Amino acid sequence: MLVNSSVPIYYQKKGRNSPPKPIIQCSKNKLKIINNSRYQQKIELLNDSVYKQLILLRQSNLDIAYNGKTTIKINDEQQKICL
Repeated sequence: MLVNSSVPIYYQKKGRNSPPKPIIQCSKNKLKIINNSRYQQKIELLNDSVYKQLILLRQSNLDIAYNGKTTIKINDEQQKICL
């Protein structure tokens, strides 16, 4: 018996063409993050009482409630602080 399989490998070249950063909108304890890129994003939400890690899939939106001052990190880089 002969088994043949393959695994696709994707490579993203760093440089001038970096993927667009998600758009972050804060208003009245509601947070909206819009990801228009072709890549998924790792989202971290941190405030005094809650720490959440989320994955925002490519070309998708995230609507979530937050309470108090919240720091938003995308791919381990601080992007915004919502009050």
